[in-house]
Amino acid sequence: MSKKKPELDIDNYSVAKLVTELHEYFQNSQAYYEVIQGETRKQIGASDNIEKEREVTEEMKLLAQKISFFGALNDVLSAADRLVHAQGIVSDMGLNEDLYGKQ
Repeated sequence: MSKKKPELDIDNYSVAKLVTELHEYFQNSQAYYEVIQGETRKQIGASDNIEKEREVTEEMKLLAQKISFFGALNDVLSAADRLVHAQGIVSDMGLNEDLYGKQ
C-alpha cells in the first residue's frame, strides 16, 4: 500500500461497478491509515517532550478511529460487492440491467 491517499473516480459507472469501486476505496483507505498508524507508532517514546508524547498519543487515537470507521465501511461494501456480483441471484431476480447497465 502506498502512502498516497485514495481517490474515487466514478463517472459513468454501473451500480455493480460503483459498489466494487467503493469497496476498493474503503479497503484502500483503511490500509492507508494502518500504514500511517504504523509510522506514527514509531514516534511513541522517541521524545522526552511530554507535550509531543501527548500529541502522538492523540494522533494514535484518531488513527484508530479512522481505521475502525473505514474498516466497518469496508466490511459492509464487501458484502454488497459479493451480492451484486452473485450472477445467479441477480439473473433470477431480473436485475442484470439495473445493476450492470445495458450490455
